[in-house]
Amino acid sequence: MPTWMLVFWAFVLTAIGLIGGADQTQDPEGEQTRLLIEGTTEVRSAYWAYTRSRAYGAVELIATRQAAMTMARLARETNSPQAWRRLALTRFMLEAGDWRSALLTLRTASPPRPLAEVDRELALWRVVLEKPRYRWPYDSRRRDTVVNEARSFVESLDLGWFRYAALAALYENSGSERVGERYRDLALRSTDRLTIAALIVVLVGLGGLGIWFTLLFGRLVLGRSAIRLHMSSFDPLSADHARSLTLAAAAYFAGMVLVRMLPGLLPQAALERLASDAGLRSAVTAVAVALSLVPPLLVLRATGFIVSPGRAGIGLVRLRPARDLAAGLLGHASLLPLLAITLIISSQLFEPSASRVNPAIEEFASGSSVLSRFILLIAGAVLAPIVEEVAFRGILMRALQAQLGTIWAILISSAVFAILHPQLPMGFLSIFALGAGFAVLYRVTGSLWPAIIAHAVNNTLVFVYLALMLAD
Repeated sequence: MPTWMLVFWAFVLTAIGLIGGADQTQDPEGEQTRLLIEGTTEVRSAYWAYTRSRAYGAVELIATRQAAMTMARLARETNSPQAWRRLALTRFMLEAGDWRSALLTLRTASPPRPLAEVDRELALWRVVLEKPRYRWPYDSRRRDTVVNEARSFVESLDLGWFRYAALAALYENSGSERVGERYRDLALRSTDRLTIAALIVVLVGLGGLGIWFTLLFGRLVLGRSAIRLHMSSFDPLSADHARSLTLAAAAYFAGMVLVRMLPGLLPQAALERLASDAGLRSAVTAVAVALSLVPPLLVLRATGFIVSPGRAGIGLVRLRPARDLAAGLLGHASLLPLLAITLIISSQLFEPSASRVNPAIEEFASGSSVLSRFILLIAGAVLAPIVEEVAFRGILMRALQAQLGTIWAILISSAVFAILHPQLPMGFLSIFALGAGFAVLYRVTGSLWPAIIAHAVNNTLVFVYLALMLAD
């Protein structure tokens, strides 16, 4: 094996060890983020089904129990006042257990608070959630004062969507049914938007199934020549160009290793600043993603490999907006059924708690500022698709293709792509399927732009889902 190939594989294995392997250590904060996303999804879905149907069926009962169990696990994992409050509201709105016992745990939640402060909060929660046995025990003026105080208390807790259930209960218990119904409608309307978005994704996925059915029908019934994906012919790579691409891929992995090691070289003051400033962390992430493409491009330039819109060496041909956008959207639609299948298989093989949450998702879901979330969206849905498609498909796959052929190049580059993501082991199959799909899209069209567009659509959907799920 040539020396430059040994260098390449050394950097690949080092990157896998430092990034793909080390990232699979226990991550309590990531597990808590996963439980928050999963629990909120289950609570909102169960509440929507129960309120819209006005009756529990077997499916709704199972969903209710699962939602309460997930929120209870989140509360135990964090032992935070916010988690116990959300558990109490979950049990209250879904009639899934004793909400009072969840609130009583506030006395031992972390960080500890003076008992007088906790007792005052418990008194306010009784005003919010307990239905009076006979009638509201205050006159109208005193009632308005108590209700306004309780409302200010609920809104000060930053409960997100859960506050709607609390305010609906407060006004219904105080005799203002219309106001309570308005807050209930707000909770349902926000979930309606999420349901519509999910239905759109399902319909697009069904369209993707239609694409697969058309291809299969054409091959089995109409014959191979009746419907065929004509693979675009790439410019043949000389031995020098193949070596240039291989060294560029090694440079990309070497850059990933350096980025992984960089935090250990920073002074303590810089690390503390990053830990306390979400916007700065997001900006550093975006810059790191963009700069990771610089080393391989410098290597290509130094070795005489010409990268320009007029050449198809790494797929950066001229953008044809209509054609590339249509190919990217159709390509992603065809991948949705595969994603669903791989997610089902992975959920049967692995426990979600054994896998890490993507740090960008963790940061996005942790209640960061609007600016921080916007930067993360740009980094995850714009910069990352461009950088990763150029690195893994344009450079790595093309380098392997010259050595091993197209099929092995797609399989190996997709496997490396999946391993270097932190969502292992549960996310491996899904990310591998995405990588292979992007590679086939690149191979069919001869351009990286459809793969970049499909990759960007996929990442954008994840952020949109999180924004809708965690929004008020």
